[in-house]
Amino acid sequence: MSESQAVLPLSRESSSRLLPWIIGIMVYLGAVILAGAMVLAAAAAAWNDELTAAFTVQVTPIDGEKDGEIETRIRNAAKMLRNVPGVAIVNVVPAETTMAALEPWLGPNLKAQDLPLPRVIDVRLEQAGAVDLAALAKEISKNIKGIVVDSHEYWRGQIESLVRTLELLATVVIVLIGFSAMAAVVFATRSGVAVHRDVIEVLHLIGATDQYVAKQFQRQAFRVSLLGSLFGGLLAVITLFGFGRLLSDLDAVLLPAPTLAPWEWIALGVVPILACLIATMTARHTVIRALRRMP
Repeated sequence: MSESQAVLPLSRESSSRLLPWIIGIMVYLGAVILAGAMVLAAAAAAWNDELTAAFTVQVTPIDGEKDGEIETRIRNAAKMLRNVPGVAIVNVVPAETTMAALEPWLGPNLKAQDLPLPRVIDVRLEQAGAVDLAALAKEISKNIKGIVVDSHEYWRGQIESLVRTLELLATVVIVLIGFSAMAAVVFATRSGVAVHRDVIEVLHLIGATDQYVAKQFQRQAFRVSLLGSLFGGLLAVITLFGFGRLLSDLDAVLLPAPTLAPWEWIALGVVPILACLIATMTARHTVIRALRRMP
């Protein structure tokens, strides 16, 4: 009996007709979640690089300070910062800019002199870690009063913690999706073995081996999973391109461009292939175990 000859009408079963849709949905969800995790990781890396390569200096008001004295302290601080090796850009943020940023919360009628707000100096480094911020803060505080150096360490820690949590959650969800797909394949395969039990027994009587019968189910699982994987993968690509077009209109400061590197697209392409392999091997293992229990 030729092993390439299909003698079991597995494609006629209702479970076989539903399995491509189930696998397609699983592949779609897995690919979209994986892409989201990779985009989030890339965005977090970009934010971290941005925060690491910059810091801010706050010049706080001092009680009893005369008009214009804070401007003198600001100029002295900016001059001192420009002379620090490793500093690329020193930008004194105007008081009007600070008030405009606070306007949504404090209202449009508030003036800069109404609140003792610190003045901000934005400092960009030539490269991350080019300046010892602790030593700089100590040195600049000796010469100028009311100086606070913010290295953004708190925000970097918050972003890193959030990204790690979301990556862990994405991993758990993808693993659960994989187990759900395996469960669907196991159910469909066991149903096929039960429906065709009489035919399988006849095949055994005429000399068919368990390996031959298992290959019948294995081929069917591969065809079904391949169809579902292609459908789910194509739908995932369309979804990702659609989200990419929508997110590309957002301000890059709020969210870096949601692009995927070539290796990340390759990783997404592995998802349908992996789904086919898992479905095929799960079907084979399930059939072999079921056949061994048959008398």
